[in-house]
Amino acid sequence: MRKIMATASSAIIMLLLGLIYAWSIFVAPLEKEFGWTRDQTSLTFTICMSFFCIGGLVAARIRKKINVSILLIINAIVILIGFLLTSRLTSLWQLYVFYGVFCGLSVGSAYNCILSIVPMYYPKRIGIINGSMLFCFGMGGLVLGTVAKKLINIIEWRETFVYLGITFIVVFLALAFFVRTPKNLNAIWSDKKIDSEVRDRSPKEMIRHPYFWIFNIWQIFVSSLGLALIGHSATLATEFNVPGGMIALAVGLVSASNGLGKFAFSTLYDIKGRTFSLTLSSVLGLLGVISLILCFNTGLLPFLVIGYICIGLSYGAAPGSNATFTRKQFGNTYFSTNFAISSFSLLVAAFLGTYLIGMVRAASSNYLSSLMIMGVFTVLAIIFVQFMRKEKA
Repeated sequence: MRKIMATASSAIIMLLLGLIYAWSIFVAPLEKEFGWTRDQTSLTFTICMSFFCIGGLVAARIRKKINVSILLIINAIVILIGFLLTSRLTSLWQLYVFYGVFCGLSVGSAYNCILSIVPMYYPKRIGIINGSMLFCFGMGGLVLGTVAKKLINIIEWRETFVYLGITFIVVFLALAFFVRTPKNLNAIWSDKKIDSEVRDRSPKEMIRHPYFWIFNIWQIFVSSLGLALIGHSATLATEFNVPGGMIALAVGLVSASNGLGKFAFSTLYDIKGRTFSLTLSSVLGLLGVISLILCFNTGLLPFLVIGYICIGLSYGAAPGSNATFTRKQFGNTYFSTNFAISSFSLLVAAFLGTYLIGMVRAASSNYLSSLMIMGVFTVLAIIFVQFMRKEKA
């Protein structure tokens, strides 16, 4: 029962945390009210993802000193404060701090807690469990993004942030105390076959390993592609003349595909191995970019749908594979810290995928140049995967 409650509660919490992927829903109303430019609002998501990484490292460092349930509730309180302050903002720096820093830090911390705890219950199904949790995280953008869009249309964006903040604290208070470390952890992981497959390496040892760097370079390119689309999906759909009522659905399509990609590629990693799953995800990303360029040239919206789905699936492979790769390649003992360190590739990806793409878009008349840059990301990702053909090293 402890395992079931921990898993179910974590899945719901991850669904809420996935709201971070619906950021682009708020871009248009903020730009309309304050007159901010695209590169200015894009920096918000860059800051958010940067502090998402920092939050994961903070959680890894203090989780042994603070009960994980209490830490989750603290994160919910910070999210509530961030959303309440965002609902009252009057200047750009407040958006960067209240949404970018507060929400990014707390979501990253809670994310690390969940992915550190739940897979401990399933040592033989690490990829599938990681994928399941990350599927919920990805679906949060679709579910809550759609709700947020409807609320914005009814009560405007300020009150929407208030209602979302209250939702976070209520749900976390109800479920956080079910997320606990297994009582019989040593017994669960005592299987000799499991022990022989997992090689424990400290953070210092991990950083010296060549596969750590190759994997993270691949992760930077795939994440840059995904974050570029997530940060600009609503505005890109608007530029491609998607009807206003369908924009939230378009954004949700990316989130849903992202969630499905997390589950699919985490599972595929277990079944077919690292090289196959990472190469396939990179190729899907390239196909997605090609589809969006075709949409730009032809105006046919089916190409946009295909592009959003392919890129969403491709990006889903990055966080899903990261959690599985880190635990399988470097072991369970230092996973929380190792995973947080490996997630820092998002810092670079957030700059390349959101801020840089936003700057390029602001400097040009359309998204074509941005799409070309995204295509380069996918080609480089395909190349770097080939340097990790040996599954164990």
